[in-house]
Amino acid sequence: MSLGKVTCFITRSLDGRKHFLLLKHPYAGNQVPAGTVEKGESFVAAALREAREETGLAALNVVAELLSEREKLPPNTAVIQKTSTVYSRPDAGSFDWVTIRRGIRVDTRETENGFVQIDYVEKESLGSDRISFQITGWIPQDALTTAVERKHYHLSCAASNELVWEVFSDNHKFVLMWHPLTEDPQLQEPFAEWFDSIKEHLID
Repeated sequence: MSLGKVTCFITRSLDGRKHFLLLKHPYAGNQVPAGTVEKGESFVAAALREAREETGLAALNVVAELLSEREKLPPNTAVIQKTSTVYSRPDAGSFDWVTIRRGIRVDTRETENGFVQIDYVEKESLGSDRISFQITGWIPQDALTTAVERKHYHLSCAASNELVWEVFSDNHKFVLMWHPLTEDPQLQEPFAEWFDSIKEHLID
């Protein structure tokens, strides 16, 4: 079973030039709004929801679906397809000390008794070797998938009173700003690769 993901490239005209919305993550560099499709939700509805949640903008409209692709995950990598308890051993009767939510990418180690041992590691900041947070444990095998379908959407913003503003979402404070499409946004991967693949469609 595949997991749906969306990426949102939001544009507006500003001072006679076309700009797109840049999202500065507090620890992981420049990005654009993105997220996971919820159960029973369409891709386009997920794009609008994620964009509104992560930007605080209400006046958004879908211009076009730009690209649909199957993501190629690195070896020994999977995505959580349903929020799952993490167990201390490959046994549902063992200590269940944390949950890991749907949409999170994890590293996989070994499989035993219908469980997979996973690692989830957050670094203190982009480029840092210092670990800020880590989960290692066992989750049911059916909670994982390597099939991820991502759709990229072009959204337009009818109005925005701010040029730079902050939004608290998903336990982070993001800084948002309008960036000229003709200038290098210095996006982090994989956002930079996605942007390069659809940029010409945003300019049209």
